[in-house]
Amino acid sequence: MKFKLFKNSLVQKLLEKVPENLERYKSGDFSNWLETEYEDEFFEVDVPNIKNIDFEILNNRKGDRVQDDVDVILFFKQLEGITPNLARDPRLWTTFCHMYALPYIRMRNPTVFEQDEDEAVNVIKSRLFITGGGRGFERTNSLARLWWYGYIAKRTDLDFDKAIHALVENTDHRASTIERPTLAICSSYMKAMTEVFIEHKEKDDKFFNSRESYRPMMMSVFEMAGRSFYPALKPLEIKAKIDDQISLHRESKS
Repeated sequence: MKFKLFKNSLVQKLLEKVPENLERYKSGDFSNWLETEYEDEFFEVDVPNIKNIDFEILNNRKGDRVQDDVDVILFFKQLEGITPNLARDPRLWTTFCHMYALPYIRMRNPTVFEQDEDEAVNVIKSRLFITGGGRGFERTNSLARLWWYGYIAKRTDLDFDKAIHALVENTDHRASTIERPTLAICSSYMKAMTEVFIEHKEKDDKFFNSRESYRPMMMSVFEMAGRSFYPALKPLEIKAKIDDQISLHRESKS
């Protein structure tokens, strides 16, 4: 599949003009306007492994609850053929957000445009562009983060759907694992931590239901990462260390 992406010059222009385009972000459309006014500021990239991308499947809800885990599964499976190198290109996600996914972004962030102008501008920059360095890819850009969650879950070599639900469904679990790129990129650690989440979920163990219970345990796991050098360990070895920490912190609460 061939994508038409923004050149860096167009990304910069849009970033600078967010305040001027605020009404367009709220209720308008960018695709026709940009293709007409800035047709020379696009370039083409060919990704043979991608056949089609359906952005309309996004924004799965259960009542008032957004189901990010479902969106990740649907979105990543379409974009699995994108290389990590292309996935780190801000132009890719800035183009997708403006040209195809604006309806999803509005529905996913319904209160964004109810903020005062300065706050709305800041949120738009974080959701539709890549800002703040790596955090823009892993945490804030509306589409890049979905790809990142899927990419890390896939690297665990566990059942993909189970891994996504375990890592993404709970926002605290997500912030403690998949949104910490220096640890998340270590596949042996992520496999071990994801297996722990899945086991506790399937056993209906309540330990991970309370942030007060598991947050101190996770901090101990992070501290161990520096001492033990997780990339040199096998997943089973790391999992044993995590299980030990869970037992210790469970006992401290009893």
